[in-house]
Amino acid sequence: MNPRIAFIIGYGGSMIPALVKALSKVREKYEFEYTIASSTKIKDYLEELKRANVILIYSQRLIDDVEELLKELKAKTKIIGVDENHVKLTNTSMDTFTKASRLLRLGGSKNLESLVLLLLKEAGYKDIVVPEPEDIPWHGIYHPKLGLYASTKEYLEKYPYSNRSLVGILFYRNDWLYGRTIIVDKLVEKLEAQGLGVIPVFTYGFRDKRLNIPGSEDSIREFFLVGGKPVIDLLINLTSFFLLDHGRSREWATKGYSIVGGIELLKKLNVPVIQALVSYSMSSEDWWKSERGVDYMTIVYRIAMPEVDGVIEPIMIAGTKLGNYGEKVFEPIDEQIDYLVERVKQWIKLKHKKPYDRRIAIILINPPCKGLEANVAIGLGLDVPESIVKLLWKLKEQGYNVGDYLPRNGEELVKLILERRAISEFRWTSVDEIVSRGGALDFIDKDTYLRWFNELPEDVKKKMIQE
Repeated sequence: MNPRIAFIIGYGGSMIPALVKALSKVREKYEFEYTIASSTKIKDYLEELKRANVILIYSQRLIDDVEELLKELKAKTKIIGVDENHVKLTNTSMDTFTKASRLLRLGGSKNLESLVLLLLKEAGYKDIVVPEPEDIPWHGIYHPKLGLYASTKEYLEKYPYSNRSLVGILFYRNDWLYGRTIIVDKLVEKLEAQGLGVIPVFTYGFRDKRLNIPGSEDSIREFFLVGGKPVIDLLINLTSFFLLDHGRSREWATKGYSIVGGIELLKKLNVPVIQALVSYSMSSEDWWKSERGVDYMTIVYRIAMPEVDGVIEPIMIAGTKLGNYGEKVFEPIDEQIDYLVERVKQWIKLKHKKPYDRRIAIILINPPCKGLEANVAIGLGLDVPESIVKLLWKLKEQGYNVGDYLPRNGEELVKLILERRAISEFRWTSVDEIVSRGGALDFIDKDTYLRWFNELPEDVKKKMIQE
């Protein structure tokens, strides 16, 4: 009976099509059976996993049924858990585990073929000689028309738009490695069409000192700073989790936030970092139809966690659908990419304005149904009014136009808001009174409002009129 090797692949399954090609190539020389179970379809492969001689796991947390099955199979099946969540299931030699980990993480067609050979050797083909891993860059600059570059200096010497304002793009290495660059390619095309230059950088994301793998901070430092100075005016982040290494390095698991050092790096970079959202749980059609917006996984991993590091303005630009092998296939949303590009242009335009000419809005919560006057500028456990006053004085110090009068403390600010009726209170206060007291910030004439209104999609306009 031919040996059977099995792969459990998660993390979006980006490598699965390339793995299928590698298996087919090795099958030209050796007879064996194989199973590839993506984490999205793993329930369909439980019986095949039971018949496997060797199982390799590269996936985030699996469903309980699979976890229990793998624990039972350890007695008769060789298992290699190359991700942190499943290392404890590994029952092969340390040499096999280390080599499998490196081959898988390096990736690429030759390394995946070598990985298949390694598993076949474990499954019974003792005469197989497994080649040494082929080195492939952990990070670098990728341009859809110019190819791969190992340094920013070399790239800018060849890049025809190096004299423009430059936008950095940080995206995952696997997307470059396995030809999943459709989102990056569209961003590059549209940014360049709007008169901007682009430095697209792929990164492994997770720093691993054991395997000498650089993380996101290393990639930012290596490619977006030259001679210690930033070469970009804005950064678009396409990665998940924390941007800085406190959420990625193995050290963080034991030392926590005490080792965060990337804040100084971001200060040195000194540019806005915008979060481009790609949902791995929703298709583009699902997103358009959804009343709640993005799914909760995207909220956690691509909005909340990056926000901890100062990443701003999350903008949805792509959903995903399942491919033939259960892998996630990107579905770019062109209208949203256009919107992101426009926002990038405006941020860069703002950067070149003098502080006095910049206009800043500070939005305060004002719940109208919960004791309105008592809840002006409320923030649970926070002294919001006092913080706002300190912010206003700091803006004035840096040259921003904050008007002739500034309150001296939070209490004075709240009093000013109430005196001017600058609150959403329409029970006993008329619109005319709010205006006469100075509570209206600005006015929009009818023609301007109608022009803005007519720029909206037809279905949105209909809903606004109906509601």
